[in-house]
Amino acid sequence: VYKRQVEILALEQEFQGEIEALKVKGYIDRIDRCNEGIVLIDYKSGGTLPKGIKDQEDKAKIDLQLPLYKAVGGAFLYPGEHVAKTLYYSLSKAKDISPRHVISETELREILEGFKQHFQTGVYPVAPDRDREACRYCTNELVCRQGDLAEIRYAARLQRKGV
Repeated sequence: VYKRQVEILALEQEFQGEIEALKVKGYIDRIDRCNEGIVLIDYKSGGTLPKGIKDQEDKAKIDLQLPLYKAVGGAFLYPGEHVAKTLYYSLSKAKDISPRHVISETELREILEGFKQHFQTGVYPVAPDRDREACRYCTNELVCRQGDLAEIRYAARLQRKGV
């Protein structure tokens, strides 16, 4: 019978680093070492995955947290060691709830390059995901140019101007 050996290396471990000339800082909830290498774990109190950024179909599905843990956190905390896995662990469900597809480091770098372009040009287009998942938590509805509230304001503005 194969028994997996797991050693807890750290809890609430802070890391910092750089990727694509962008500074990244964060905390990894738990770090284990197993036979395959380092495992980076983020605890979630609920049973659902965090919403990500937009995918090709404009759905909020691309997770950046775990790939950043692997690319930046793992390299900062355990240079030269293999990060075997990154995962979300649900405390309420007592199980791994990680996404089925995790983007590669190449895909992560391409996404971050796009972010870098926004920072360099100062152009931040308002472009919510198709299901407006981001809008549910956004506190900038008073200045947003998207969604129902924006349409109401636009109509009121046109009416005031007599258009």
